[in-house]
Amino acid sequence: MSEKKRKKSIFPDNLKIEVNGKTYIRNTETIKKLSKENPNLATFITFKPLYDAAGKELKMEDCEEIRSNMVRLGRTLLKFHKENKQEESKVLKVKLTWEKVIKAEDFDSNTDFLKKNGGLYLWIWPGKNPRVGYVGETFNFYNRMYEHFCNIIGGQYLSFNPSPETDFIDYLKEHYVGKTIEELNEDNTIFCPYLNANRDISFTRVFLDENELKVRLENLSKREFAFATVEFSKKTDKEAPLRKQIEGALINELFNKYKTLTDSRLKLKKAGKFCQCVLGDISKWPETDLEIVHEGLTDKIPHEVIEITSFKV
Repeated sequence: MSEKKRKKSIFPDNLKIEVNGKTYIRNTETIKKLSKENPNLATFITFKPLYDAAGKELKMEDCEEIRSNMVRLGRTLLKFHKENKQEESKVLKVKLTWEKVIKAEDFDSNTDFLKKNGGLYLWIWPGKNPRVGYVGETFNFYNRMYEHFCNIIGGQYLSFNPSPETDFIDYLKEHYVGKTIEELNEDNTIFCPYLNANRDISFTRVFLDENELKVRLENLSKREFAFATVEFSKKTDKEAPLRKQIEGALINELFNKYKTLTDSRLKLKKAGKFCQCVLGDISKWPETDLEIVHEGLTDKIPHEVIEITSFKV
């Protein structure tokens, strides 16, 4: 049985194509490159003039094969274009619009906004270098903040209390990094509701110590709260999982930056199962690459957050 003849390539290798005034030697890599650079390539690409290796212009009517190959090349370009679109669709594009940056005492005058909106939020320590103390997400800012405030005043959270002049990173290095829970309680700079790694509660410290209650009130009054509404590139009825992925991306990126700045793992020493992350816990890791755009009151947001514009899974 005779061997089947191999199909010729779309264009003879000694031909060139011109796209938007530039001449290219025809090959598969060129087609891929042009398709990526020109999203609408299949609609506005110009295929002539065509030249042979000697630079002589070829006429369409003189070469029937080239005429049919033009159509095939267009189909190939369209295929590459669709593949590029599919790759782009794997990236979730997110716009965070930072709408409000307020203090706890301003919540009453912003209840309408808090009740009507949800999204991403930050707790910010506004010292000499504003830093993030917590990253969260919610479908309703008002309900979530009420829950947080109850937990802070009720002694459920580990509470930091840096002075306004202190960089939160320096504060962590001095009072948190490498400490045991027992040492936190002795230091009295950071409120810890637990007596030990078994999470045994100190009722006296949580509920009866006026000085400790004062620390928790100061904790609320010193920090700022930033709120961002969220828009996604794809429509969905289930935004909660997507919000959690954005939250996870921000926590991860900030945690890595703060680990570098403190030269530590940002963990308590001998804390056993108790592991309260400085920035919050990641409830859902991103499942796809992210592109993040920050808008709104970006000048009031710590630069470490605004610098987070992408995440690779």
